[in-house]
Amino acid sequence: METYEDLEHLKNCPSVRVLELSKNRIADPRIVEILEAMPDLRLLKLDGNPVIRSIPQYRKTLICKLKGLTYLDDRPVFEATTRPTLSSRPVALWSEA
Repeated sequence: METYEDLEHLKNCPSVRVLELSKNRIADPRIVEILEAMPDLRLLKLDGNPVIRSIPQYRKTLICKLKGLTYLDDRPVFEATTRPTLSSRPVALWSEA
C-alpha cells in the first residue's frame, strides 16, 4: 500500500478499532483525512512509513485529529496530551477598561 487511493476504501469502515499499517510505503499525508473518517479508531500503527516525515508534528497532529485514539505506534495516548488544559490557555493578566 502506498497511495491515498490504495487506502481510500477505509473511509467505508467507520467501526474499525485497530489499524495496523506499519512498514508499508504510505507517503501521502492525505491519509489523515481517511483516518478522521474512522471515529471508532483506538489503535493505529503507521510507523515505518515515509508519511510520518510528511506530517508536521506527526504524533501531536494525529492525536488531535483522531479523538478516540488510545495508542499510536505502540505508545499510549494520554488524556493530557489530547485535551487542552487550563494551564495551556493564555491568561489575561489585566482587564481592558
